[in-house]
Amino acid sequence: MLYGEFEKVKLEDGTEVDGLRVTLKTKKSAVLRCPTAKEQESFYTAVALRNQSTKDDEESNLQAESELFNLIRLDKGEAWDEYEAGYIIGRFIAAQVLGATESGDEHVITLKTQYGVQTHLLREPTIKEMTMYERAMNKTRTKNIFAPIHKLYNSIMLRTEGYPNTFSDEDIPADHKQLCVNSVRAALLKYDPFESPNA
Repeated sequence: MLYGEFEKVKLEDGTEVDGLRVTLKTKKSAVLRCPTAKEQESFYTAVALRNQSTKDDEESNLQAESELFNLIRLDKGEAWDEYEAGYIIGRFIAAQVLGATESGDEHVITLKTQYGVQTHLLREPTIKEMTMYERAMNKTRTKNIFAPIHKLYNSIMLRTEGYPNTFSDEDIPADHKQLCVNSVRAALLKYDPFESPNA
């Protein structure tokens, strides 16, 4: 299964949609579609902005999670409260790094999501690119936090697997790009330029 793709699910009115039915132990269920990259980025930005403006990070996160849940919900079933919605959203859009390997000046980053495995092949960024990225991240305001990530990832990405062929750079979720950039950065930080390669 490619990222963002689900099998057909029949709604209560008989309509068939591409989505995933999620069900709580209470038997309450909902059918969700995959949020777009822009919707996910808006969600993460909203969380960051709200966390800056309130002392209650948990409550602000729940509000953003509930809004995203209702945005991508396809059925018109029983309403979910913000705690139920947050419980699902946190798992539904989560991505984690399964592996990060180097081969010469290329990096292979493997991610695990609700849709299976996605692989990113990235070239190693130049020192200038990493320096400009670090400077941009230090200057970035919350509402534009992903701009430097997009710029660096899009410039060093060679190819991906696990995403539909119709996906462009803009369709890959910002948090996927961030995980990849962070993995490459971590690998570069491990390199010691003062250590002899023949040691």
